[in-house]
Amino acid sequence: MGKKKEKSRSKPKKLPEDQQSKASPLLARGTWITALLISVITLLLYLPALQNNFVNWDDADYVFENSHIRSLDLSFLKWSFGFHSSNWHPLTWLSHAIDYSLWGLKAKGHHLSSVILHSINTFLLSLFVSFLLLKTKIPETSFFTENKNSLSMVLIASGVTALLFGIHPVHVESVAWVSERKDVLTTLFILISLIFYVRHVSGHAQNKPTINYLCSLFFFTLALMSKPMAVTLPVLLVILDIYPFQRLTLNKNIIAQKKILVEKIPFFFLSLISVVLTIFAQLYGGAVRTTESFPLVGRIEIAIKGLCFYILKMIFPVGLSPYYPYPKKISFLSPEYMISAIVVILITVFCIWAWRKGWKVFAIIGASYVVTLLPVLGIIQIGGQAAADRYTYIPGIGIFLLIGFGTAHIWEKITQNGQSLMMRRTIFVLLFIVIFGLLGRLTVKQIGVWKDSITLWTSVLERFPDYEGLYINRSAAYVSLGNYKKAIEDLDKAITLKPDFVEAYINRGAYYFKSGDHNSAINSYTGAIELFPEHEELYHNRAVAYLMIGDFKNGLKDLDRSIELNPKFFDAHLNRCQAYVFLNNFQQAIDECSKAIEINPEDVRTIRPRKSYIINLADLAKPAMRYDIVHYIRGVAYFNQGDIFKAFQDLDKAIELNPKFFEAYTARGVTFVELGKLENAIEDFNKAISLNPQYPDAYYNRGSIYFKKGKQQEAINDFQRAARLGDKKAQEFLKSRGIAGGKIN
Repeated sequence: MGKKKEKSRSKPKKLPEDQQSKASPLLARGTWITALLISVITLLLYLPALQNNFVNWDDADYVFENSHIRSLDLSFLKWSFGFHSSNWHPLTWLSHAIDYSLWGLKAKGHHLSSVILHSINTFLLSLFVSFLLLKTKIPETSFFTENKNSLSMVLIASGVTALLFGIHPVHVESVAWVSERKDVLTTLFILISLIFYVRHVSGHAQNKPTINYLCSLFFFTLALMSKPMAVTLPVLLVILDIYPFQRLTLNKNIIAQKKILVEKIPFFFLSLISVVLTIFAQLYGGAVRTTESFPLVGRIEIAIKGLCFYILKMIFPVGLSPYYPYPKKISFLSPEYMISAIVVILITVFCIWAWRKGWKVFAIIGASYVVTLLPVLGIIQIGGQAAADRYTYIPGIGIFLLIGFGTAHIWEKITQNGQSLMMRRTIFVLLFIVIFGLLGRLTVKQIGVWKDSITLWTSVLERFPDYEGLYINRSAAYVSLGNYKKAIEDLDKAITLKPDFVEAYINRGAYYFKSGDHNSAINSYTGAIELFPEHEELYHNRAVAYLMIGDFKNGLKDLDRSIELNPKFFDAHLNRCQAYVFLNNFQQAIDECSKAIEINPEDVRTIRPRKSYIINLADLAKPAMRYDIVHYIRGVAYFNQGDIFKAFQDLDKAIELNPKFFEAYTARGVTFVELGKLENAIEDFNKAISLNPQYPDAYYNRGSIYFKKGKQQEAINDFQRAARLGDKKAQEFLKSRGIAGGKIN
């Protein structure tokens, strides 16, 4: 009996031809209906995501602050093929641009697109698994027996696999986070590529390129253009060729099987190109972390732990978090790392043993899991996270497929003839409903975590309250709501946890400044300078705070130090110019503005060596390069110095650079008055008022001209308007003549 059983595993029986002909149409319909039903369930489950907003984690760069996606033209297409956000994924940018053209900045529309793509992926996965089983006849799945229920086994295996993929809470991050559009998009093309590959192999093409092969290659290219995670697909194809396709045999001469390997060359070549582009993109964006901040030994330990971590999250999806911070201490001797290593070894040994016993599916799924997870295990550390739920979106398919096989086997066993058949079926179905119901509930709950930035980071901090960097993110979310008090409280907590946390000092200084507490801003910037005394931006920011409280001595001292560290620091020259204007030192103001004007944007130093804990500090030091403002201020200095002609030239240049610069129109109008060109002056004041109806200077100056021209009523109207807007001179003028004015409250 034992020998007979072993033989049936290696050579599965087929249905009789008359049964096959009757079953095929039914199975085909069942396959499509099952896939459609599961995709609809997935779509309905994710509808709560449409109530979510954007979050302050990459969504600004990808969507709501990305001006590039706001036009679908040649300029956008050229931009989309560049390196942005530490990635190269032009199709992802295209998807966001299409969304913007449809929805603008309505978050609901962007979420709807991601949900639809995820539902389509669920549909495609169900089809892929069905096609894979039908075309390959995997022996140990026992789907092709003479049992009358065998055809339903295919639908159960594919349905369970797809349903797990669709409603599992570990996939919420990939769907509910708009910036992770690249996950659902690349998986869409990967699944289509795999379906065409199955068709190519099952079509008996004798290793010659077919339309299915070319389609598989084409959609693989699209997958790479959506996210570089797709680079592992060629290896997956080789694994599928080994088993279940059995086109490659490990114990045979590779040369004899070279035709099968040759057809993979285009796939591997495209992967190589994608890898190179990705490395350049990550280096260009500064996302690759050094071994100084993330030691190699620690990365290997994190990778080993990750192999178990993701399996655990897929089996028991509790304690999910949008962000898993890199651990502060890593020790292989600690239980979590040691147990992970032991589990990895045991699973590996089991897969080898199962392979030798003829149960090859375990080794194949294990190998596929490791291969697809390899790019994100952290050997090359990108960002500051140790793990991420989104990393399971593709690797998890193998685990879900194994569960699908197991579910089909259990159903086959309990539906065999015997006593209590109905009871066994009922218990199984009820258990199935309970498990998937719980998964669905957890998914809806996890979708709510992505409601907005405050909710997102609060949920992370509830799990990891001792990680200072997380408070930076929530504080920024509070600032976007205008709640500086809460933002500063979060930064205080971050500094308490890490007293040398430079970024927290910098951000706290900025938030104090924006809230009007300039003295506290000075103290916070001072703390940052003590930790990082060689960064010009910190001195510049403290200088501006000093200037705001009227401390020109210390303000100019900090600006001097800032320029000493970086002689081409545009903003420092600009603010020193403004300070000299306030001090009535117009010649020095002119000299400083001239130095700023001479600075070429390409010469500005924005990249410098920096300590690993300073995040994007170089970007903070990038000057705005507002040449229109420099010309405006120098024009004001020339005017006060009595050089009206040069003042006019600078103000005219400022308007040329920025046609909506209403202050410059007003200032140029004053120079027209000095030149005796009153009509030109009125035109400039009119333009300034049209650009900003709440600008009192324009009304006062225009009123002065009307008064000189004898147009008393027009003059009084302008003075009254200026007075209501808070202009002191206008208020005094009206008061001296007993005319009713008033200030706008």
